[in-house]
Amino acid sequence: MELEKAKVIADTVVKALEPYCERIMVAGSIRRQKPTVRDIDLV
Repeated sequence: MELEKAKVIADTVVKALEPYCERIMVAGSIRRQKPTVRDIDLV
């Protein structure tokens, strides 16, 4: 998947989970700005 599409999906999931988490952030390929993302890592 392209980086920009993965960022949109990750941001949507983070916003949905934020009320239930003390801390949450995007990690992995998206954080490292890789052009192709195979999965979305959240920590």
